Amino acid sequence: MNKLAAAIILASIFISCSSVVYGAAMSNEETTYKTNELSSKLDEVKKKKDKITLREEYAEMFFQNEAYAAAAVVYSALLEMKPSKKKKAEYYIKLGDMEAIQKSYNESLAYYENALSLYKNNSDIKRKIGDILLQSNLYGLAEERFKDIIKSDKNSDYAKKKLGDIYYRQKKYSKALEYYESISPLHYDKEIIANFTDCYKSLNNYDKAVKLVNDFLGEHDDSDIYLLSGFLYAGIGDIAKAEERFISALQLNETNFAAYIHLAAIYLNNNDIKKSEEMLNKAGIINSYTAVVDMLHARISYRKGRLYEARRYAANAVLKAKTPFLKQQSQRMLDFFNEKK
Repeated sequence: MNKLAAAIILASIFISCSSVVYGAAMSNEETTYKTNELSSKLDEVKKKKDKITLREEYAEMFFQNEAYAAAAVVYSALLEMKPSKKKKAEYYIKLGDMEAIQKSYNESLAYYENALSLYKNNSDIKRKIGDILLQSNLYGLAEERFKDIIKSDKNSDYAKKKLGDIYYRQKKYSKALEYYESISPLHYDKEIIANFTDCYKSLNNYDKAVKLVNDFLGEHDDSDIYLLSGFLYAGIGDIAKAEERFISALQLNETNFAAYIHLAAIYLNNNDIKKSEEMLNKAGIINSYTAVVDMLHARISYRKGRLYEARRYAANAVLKAKTPFLKQQSQRMLDFFNEKK
């Protein structure tokens, strides 16, 4: 393994994923106020239909504002009002969604199963159940659900993607590719591309991985995918192309930490200390508590003949390392510097 490859491995981090935000959380005081408000309004309403409408409005408001306990109480009250089959299923689904958001998967499954018992062929409910089973790492059960969807809708790219994910998580890369490759490119997103590419890499098929990523970039400018492209080109030894892709990643997102790290590694191995330090300093502004930054600074200090400084950076890296691999590598680096005079 050459120096650059070693540096790239040391600098490896995962592509960041954005979190889903479900709304502005309601405070306990606001929740209590709205609950009392609902109770007061219900006392003024006579017709059952109007009471249902009112409860539904407040349940949805609580749901959107993350007051899940209050929303659950209202939906439970709605279920006690002997709603229609359609409404009953809707309430069960809402209750299941809230439990899923809170990662209470067993409770969520129970509500979804209640909804499915009312509409046994509903693919949307099956998808929700399959998603929960997948998140719970119950791969066999999740596989059954998504294959059941495929039986009724052979063109379901959602189910194909999820089946690909199931096999990908189990490192059954060839089987995962069978499903990923059957998905319409119109439905490709960053997650699919990342998993897709990892499958090809794991099977040593870099040509297909590079083509897949380049085709995606032909339609989408995305910092994380440029970063992924840089990883691929570094993996096949095309360092100039890798550098170009990491720079493209930064042009789209100046806070792409991993791009700075990999450029620093490239410049360090090209003996361009000034550029390497520039990239590391920018990375440090984004996240100073990262072992990789200190490890690269340690290498630069050692090249400059500043052994004490190199030891200090390596010691910091040992303290900051969050994975066994980085802990081991940073400790080896520190031991090496400590043996030097």
